[in-house]
Amino acid sequence: MDFLGMAMRLASEVDWRDVYPNPRVGCVIVKDGEVVASGVHEKYGGAHAEVNALGCLSPGLSLGDHATKPGLVGDAGRLVVYVTLEPCDCFPGKKTGSCVDRLIELNPDKVVVGCIDDRFGGNNVQKLRDVGIEVEVRNDEGCRDLARLRPRVILKMAQTLDGKIAPHPQPLSQRERGASEDKCLPLKSRGGEKKKGPVYISSLASRKKVHELRARVDGILTTTETVLVDNPLLDCRLVEGKASDLFVFGKSGIPDEARIFQIPGRRVMRLDGNDLGRDLREISEMGMRMVMTECGPMMATSLLRGGFVDELWIFIAPVIWGDGKDVFLKEVDLSGFKMVSVGEIEGDVLVIYKKTPHVV
Repeated sequence: MDFLGMAMRLASEVDWRDVYPNPRVGCVIVKDGEVVASGVHEKYGGAHAEVNALGCLSPGLSLGDHATKPGLVGDAGRLVVYVTLEPCDCFPGKKTGSCVDRLIELNPDKVVVGCIDDRFGGNNVQKLRDVGIEVEVRNDEGCRDLARLRPRVILKMAQTLDGKIAPHPQPLSQRERGASEDKCLPLKSRGGEKKKGPVYISSLASRKKVHELRARVDGILTTTETVLVDNPLLDCRLVEGKASDLFVFGKSGIPDEARIFQIPGRRVMRLDGNDLGRDLREISEMGMRMVMTECGPMMATSLLRGGFVDELWIFIAPVIWGDGKDVFLKEVDLSGFKMVSVGEIEGDVLVIYKKTPHVV
């Protein structure tokens, strides 16, 4: 029987709003191949999944009995705990006790962990092993989805060789190599001033690659600022495919004539962007498994610094502007990412980084 899958199903039945900002976690305790207890994290500030499962143990497998009578399991069989996320430990501001310490008191033969918690980075797995408890880490993608409860986020940015995304002031050439096939009228902001149309940094071949990605993901994240400044379609017209749903972050108004509204059958949804974590959870609840960004430096920096990015796609054009808008606004730690690909696309360079899951 798939006991970890059972723990995942239990966790998936919890409304994420009840535990936010914590993840949904499930736990199943098995003896002799039979489930003897299970539990989930039901409410933020309440007991975690492991503690709730321990509270369901029958008297014959009570915490005290097993801790003082290791022979209870012995030849009769193994006591195994399955938990979707690495058990927690105490830290400043935490509302509940240490789950890893409670498991150490139980002293099971084995703990199966669905995935590592980024907050602890495998330290609590090692804590269990240090006291002689066998631990298996599955690195299960479904468990990671439960833990983060958000779509996989691909952050796409296009920049010049000197790290600019927009000219200031505008250069005369405007990158002539991929003449714009995207003729558009400028929008007016609420203040009435006209906004500029798009300035393409990348080559046509690079833009086709982006359109392929747009056709592959479930949704596209953008901002009102991007819509007002560029008035883009954000479709996949350069390749075969269906335009993905669009999520626009920000509070500014968008005129009805904006081109994002001109794609038949595509949903365009507005989010205020006050809490990116909650917004991404809402998007996940809509069935979005993978999304990409079409945004500026402010949102790109916020997503990276918030730990919400899983893949980073950087298109670098062989152009130096010397002045302009930087691709990122603040320092970002990419130590958790690994460069997995570097390739040339019609003179541009595409560099792809992916977040590396903890393996312990």
